[in-house]
Amino acid sequence: METESVDLAGTRDEGFVPSPPDIGWEALKEQLWMDIFGKEVQSAATYSYMWIAIQVSHMCLGIIFYFVLYLLLDYSFGREYSGIIGFCSLVIICMVFCYWEWRAYSDSVNRAQPLFPLNRKGLANNAIIAAFYMCIGSFVAMSFLWGMTGNDWEGLVLFIFLFLCCLAPAPYWLKQKIIWQKAGFPYLFRLANISPIIDQDTAEVLQKQFIEQALPPQSEPLMVIVHGPILAERTKLAVGIGCEMAFKASKVRYMTFDKLIELIGINKNSPGPRNINYWDWRNSQVLIIDDISPFFDPMTGKNLELFTDIINSSQQGVNQLASVHVNSSSDRICNGLGDRHTVWVLGDEDPDAWKKKIKQFCQNTSEPIMVQVGKEAKLKGNICT
Repeated sequence: METESVDLAGTRDEGFVPSPPDIGWEALKEQLWMDIFGKEVQSAATYSYMWIAIQVSHMCLGIIFYFVLYLLLDYSFGREYSGIIGFCSLVIICMVFCYWEWRAYSDSVNRAQPLFPLNRKGLANNAIIAAFYMCIGSFVAMSFLWGMTGNDWEGLVLFIFLFLCCLAPAPYWLKQKIIWQKAGFPYLFRLANISPIIDQDTAEVLQKQFIEQALPPQSEPLMVIVHGPILAERTKLAVGIGCEMAFKASKVRYMTFDKLIELIGINKNSPGPRNINYWDWRNSQVLIIDDISPFFDPMTGKNLELFTDIINSSQQGVNQLASVHVNSSSDRICNGLGDRHTVWVLGDEDPDAWKKKIKQFCQNTSEPIMVQVGKEAKLKGNICT
């Protein structure tokens, strides 16, 4: 049975304060230690470890291709031209790597979909850093060659310089990867790659009125409600929104509704694997709440009523549906959730009724942005639907 929500004015918990990521040198050192020295086969995969492994692979490619080309040219033209061959091999390999990454960048641009703007700068930076490390590998190979040809000190100085060059961009990229992995996304996804599952007008509203807005606590908390039938890529859209917000160096946390209710009941966070340590959802700037409708029995047709029972902290409803214990009134559940941006992912529900209830739940004055997925998208321009 539906009950009226209580007035929660003044009931916010001081522990529910949105805050931006704070990843200093100590956090980077700790993550690096766990990724490099504490990594085992059964350890959870981290984006920071993957980035390090990929860049080391890029350098190895540079070393291998340089020596292969050098040996081929040296065999063809003779040892008397070894100095010129070494330099020419370096130039050719670096040009090939830059062209390869330019092709990869162009392919990503061409595959982008029209609904959301493409972060070309981010894509270009990815291509540049990959080419950079492959070229560094070629320079490392040349420094080895110098050392083998009698230029010991010159080769050593070049190698040390290259090593420092490898370290220079790493903190910036590792911070970004740590922000992603601490969000708890099931996968990473760019909104620019999503198929036309929503109208372009809705996409523009979502982009301008949510993604491009400032984040709490510097701005008014906003709400997005994503709804649509099963297999309509609701989660993909929600994850894409979260990734775009994380690109802005914000503290995003992705959770399913049942996990959120469970943690709210004990007022704690689930940090996950030791080498990831998810953001505390109570301090997130953006909270994505997925799989709300599947939490209930879709055959009852009473999802909204059951949802209302939970958010109003009906003791019996919570015990029956979530098997958790909530010891206080409804402020225990919504306490602080309305202080941050929230993305609510529903099933094929009545949007107006849920909009009213979620707005009441979050105690926000702003109107939720409604996003219906799974219908035929209406795109602007000459793009056919």
